[in-house]
Amino acid sequence: MRQRGRAERGDAQPRRVAPRTILTALTAAGLLGGLIIFAGLLAAPSLTDGRLATEGLSYVLTSSLGDWVGKLLLADVVVAIAVATMAIQTAATRMLFSMARDGVVPFSGALSRVSPRTGMPAGPALVTGAFAAAILLLNFASPEAFLAIGTTCIVLLYLAYAMVTGPLLVQRLRGAWRGGAPAGTAEDGTPLFSMGRWGLPVNALAFCYGLAMTVNLAWPRAEVYAPITGHWFFQWFTLLFLAAVIALGLLYRRLRLAGVAGGRLPVANTGQA
Repeated sequence: MRQRGRAERGDAQPRRVAPRTILTALTAAGLLGGLIIFAGLLAAPSLTDGRLATEGLSYVLTSSLGDWVGKLLLADVVVAIAVATMAIQTAATRMLFSMARDGVVPFSGALSRVSPRTGMPAGPALVTGAFAAAILLLNFASPEAFLAIGTTCIVLLYLAYAMVTGPLLVQRLRGAWRGGAPAGTAEDGTPLFSMGRWGLPVNALAFCYGLAMTVNLAWPRAEVYAPITGHWFFQWFTLLFLAAVIALGLLYRRLRLAGVAGGRLPVANTGQA
């Protein structure tokens, strides 16, 4: 957040600061997450009664600290989740607006409009908010459907990471990846950040880990997707969703290319930049 504020003021040095900031954030998040898991395992009243697997850390907090203190900490978790949700929804709104402005999503004309009164893209904000609310309401109707959607979202995140680490790994194996910018130096003249000879193994490990987690999460099994009913649709939901997204994406791309070639669609919507 500090570096983003500096970037908005125009006095940031991203080549020098960004790698250090990212490594610091990843290290802190990994250590804190590991400590939370370790502390939860130590504080759990039982590791064999099944409650830890079904109720999670909320069971540990209320059992170890009592209902009042435990629920107070859980309320703090709710606030943290709400803040994170707003940040994610803001990012989704920006991404949808950017793609609509470039004319690469359906209904780009409406989604790329900016309100003259507020200066905000109201369309993308309403769409992301409506979809998020619909998924939340689905939890009341079918908890298993909500569970399947949540797991699918995690799979999509791992696939998004693989779409970065995979091509980068190919470039490294081909010897085409030079690393950093052509200048080779940061804004203050120091050498750019580089992992050196560790770059290739770290890249390969990240890519293989992402693929392994994707397969592990997407594997259709009732214990993960349908622990109550065992319905086949929920078990195969992630794979069916990925197949549908790929099919619809290819179909939309084909129709759009045909429309651009025929002069019926603009290449991009730049009127609302």
